[in-house]
Amino acid sequence: MRFLPVLIILISGCGKTHDNFKGAPVSDGALAVTEPAQRIGVAPATGVQCPNGGSVYTVYADEDILSTQVICNGVSGADGFSTLFAVQRVTTNFCAAGAGLQLNFGLDADRSSRLEPSEYGTPQILCDGMAGQTGAAGAPGAAGTDGVGVTFQIIPATTAMCAAGGSVIMMASDDRRTGVYDPLSAHQQSATVCNGANAAVSPYLPVANIYVCGQSGPYDEVLLRLSGGQLLASFSQNANGNNTRLTFLPDGNYQTTDGRNCAFTLTTANGVRSIAWGNQTRASWPTQ
Repeated sequence: MRFLPVLIILISGCGKTHDNFKGAPVSDGALAVTEPAQRIGVAPATGVQCPNGGSVYTVYADEDILSTQVICNGVSGADGFSTLFAVQRVTTNFCAAGAGLQLNFGLDADRSSRLEPSEYGTPQILCDGMAGQTGAAGAPGAAGTDGVGVTFQIIPATTAMCAAGGSVIMMASDDRRTGVYDPLSAHQQSATVCNGANAAVSPYLPVANIYVCGQSGPYDEVLLRLSGGQLLASFSQNANGNNTRLTFLPDGNYQTTDGRNCAFTLTTANGVRSIAWGNQTRASWPTQ
């Protein structure tokens, strides 16, 4: 079934005093006096208005009706034309502010899917609002006072405060603006930063190498002194290197097995251990 479009236009009173949308925010945040805002409502047409159905386009100002357009579906026959809607910005004396939006309705007679000026029906104008009155400038506030900086001073912490030593950071307001810490200034504060305690040293920590009878080549015998006072060495049963093993050397008389057959002696007295060769003490260290 085909429909022939029939356009029925009902125009209600439309006056300049109702079409203008006025009012804009003013600088002090208040709104100027405005006229009612306009809007468009779309509703189905009644059987009396359009026997084959259609739509009613109504322009409102708040609850007041400014104009109404009824667009009906066509009766059985050739294909009808689509109804298009277009908005464009216009400059017009119709609006007190000199400009607004023009709402255009019409049938797409050339089936281009674009509403062209030749297809416009009766347009409706939504006017721009008028600029509101500028708010009165407020009295300037009183100038604030300049702030002050913070000064610091670092002093050593006492043993009672930090057993391993540390620092005390003193802070205060720079009331006199000298940039130097003053113990009489306001907002005195302090922070104590302590050094960490020394960790316990393992008695097996290597602390020195001892080259018996001096160092003369890459394969000289070496004794390793540990933090606990002991000497770690490669020890043999005799000068020929029999039954060699790694051991802690106790006090006594020894002979190297690196080919030089150097004799040396280890002794401990009054908590001090010593090594000697060539009738001379070469090194001493505490046993703990």
